[in-house]
Amino acid sequence: MTHWGAAVLSDLHWLAAECERRCIFDSVKWANELIFYAPDEWHKAYALKGNSLVQMESSSRSATILARANFGRSLMVNGEFHRAAYFLEKIKDESPYDCFMYYWAKYLAYEKNRLESEADAIDRRIEYDNSDMDALHAELCELGTRAPQYFDAFLFYVLGKVRLSLKLVDKAEEAFVESVLANRSFWPSWQELAHLISSPDKADAEEYADAEYWIYRFFKADLLFRFHLHKTALDEYEKIGESGFGDMPYLISQTAAALNYMQEHDLALEMFEKARNEDPFRVDQLHLYSDSLFVRGLRSELASLAHSFYKTHKFSWEVCCAVANYYSLRGDHEKSVVFLQRSLKLNPNNSSVWTLIGHEFMEQKNNSAACLAYRKAVQSDPKDYRGWYGLGQLYDILKMPSYSLYYYQQAHKCKSDDSRMLVALGEVYTRLNRVGDAQKCLLKAFKVGDVEGTALMLLGKLYEKEKNDDQAAAVYEKYLETYCDDLMSELDNMAHCCCFLAKHYLSKGDLNAAGTFAQRCLQYESSKEEGRNVLRQVSQAHRNRSMLNEADAVMTSTPANQSNDFGLKISETTPITPILPQPTVGGPLVYRRPNTADGEAEMAISSDDDSEGY
Repeated sequence: MTHWGAAVLSDLHWLAAECERRCIFDSVKWANELIFYAPDEWHKAYALKGNSLVQMESSSRSATILARANFGRSLMVNGEFHRAAYFLEKIKDESPYDCFMYYWAKYLAYEKNRLESEADAIDRRIEYDNSDMDALHAELCELGTRAPQYFDAFLFYVLGKVRLSLKLVDKAEEAFVESVLANRSFWPSWQELAHLISSPDKADAEEYADAEYWIYRFFKADLLFRFHLHKTALDEYEKIGESGFGDMPYLISQTAAALNYMQEHDLALEMFEKARNEDPFRVDQLHLYSDSLFVRGLRSELASLAHSFYKTHKFSWEVCCAVANYYSLRGDHEKSVVFLQRSLKLNPNNSSVWTLIGHEFMEQKNNSAACLAYRKAVQSDPKDYRGWYGLGQLYDILKMPSYSLYYYQQAHKCKSDDSRMLVALGEVYTRLNRVGDAQKCLLKAFKVGDVEGTALMLLGKLYEKEKNDDQAAAVYEKYLETYCDDLMSELDNMAHCCCFLAKHYLSKGDLNAAGTFAQRCLQYESSKEEGRNVLRQVSQAHRNRSMLNEADAVMTSTPANQSNDFGLKISETTPITPILPQPTVGGPLVYRRPNTADGEAEMAISSDDDSEGY
């Protein structure tokens, strides 16, 4: 383990130094954080191993070239990318490092222009002129033919980023693969590959796959996360932690983010709070932290979180999202949009932000702007189900079920085990009169774990509408059994189930079951009257059944004589007494009624003779 830790630190120190030198600052932060939280034994082993960083190419360069290179780098640090490219152009052929810095500065300049233009055009249909990026791509391709020796892991990375900006996804993936193969310690290319690989299985089959290599394990966990295989991703993060990285805030935050996507918001909040206790000013995944607070409706906690980070990280896109979530929870959607637009300007290519602003436009009834925002989310990350799902909801509201069906299907492809996608599909299939498909979707939604607890209710009503009362009753009983103690807010659904089951079992003659569910109807205001009505019918049915039982008892208690003739044989001496008096001919029919006052009683007339066929 110690030897392995020394190798990890060697890679991390190299990565931090090279990315610092080349102004790839996100990776500098990532590498230095992992170095900081590495175990002490790793640091001791690394020191004993005598690792030293690769010598910089400064000794063989003239003072003029070195000064220009340092000046260009300082401009890039300051965000002046056009200016940096201008000064670095004259030394781009001096070394692979100078070549990288020039093309990296040009890429950052053009990409900044494009992203800012798109952020400004949130609710307008404006096509950005990408001719500068096209020209840069052509220049890099020409360089690859003219001077292939310049293409190391870093320049392949730039080529991949340029192609990604031009939406040449397959070509971009090829460039990032070449970058990783050139130097597998270069984490930025692994990060990009995690967003481009078509499936986790494909990654395992690639040439760069190495399950024992530590960076590949981080890459695999992020890849599983991206494909919404969050349970498997959680297992990977846990294994990484057990391999020596421990409870570092990065791993805790990633775990919390996975729990957020799994709708396990209570557990997610625990993990976010744990990470915050370790690193109080950490903004990574803060947008998801605020999302969990938003979903749970914890307004005061969300206000406290947003306020504390707004004081220290006002221009962080994650903080802007947190503030936007706070205003959205308050119902102030206009202010929420303002902060989301600010977040987009800070990070215009983030699908989560585009999705959130789509939601806010929906709240404002601005359907066209919402549609554009959701489409931007889909373009930013086609594997993120939220943009597709938002488009499905939009067309659902516009009563265009055929369009809605397509977008829900795309969302389902991104996250096939999410019950919300299946429930949405079931509802659309119902509107399209595709009842069989609707039933399959709703049943599967329950089987995979119904997040919102609506699948069984919708399925039961669908069976009820189809007059399939036996299936509806089975579904409603399962609903009551599953959610009786969990969905106390869904009292109307509980009432509907009990009411239907009471009537169903009454019609089936199962008075005990009917009475049980009728009694439960009395617990809910909306079904009290129906419950009383069923109870009256059950009581009447019990009385009728009791009377029939008494009549049966009278019939079966008539004694038979010793000759086994069952009282049917009449002797000649037996007097025959007529049951009714003989009517007087020509006069009205007058029947003698029993005089109960004198002790006479009504005669019980048996139909045994008729029933026996005699």
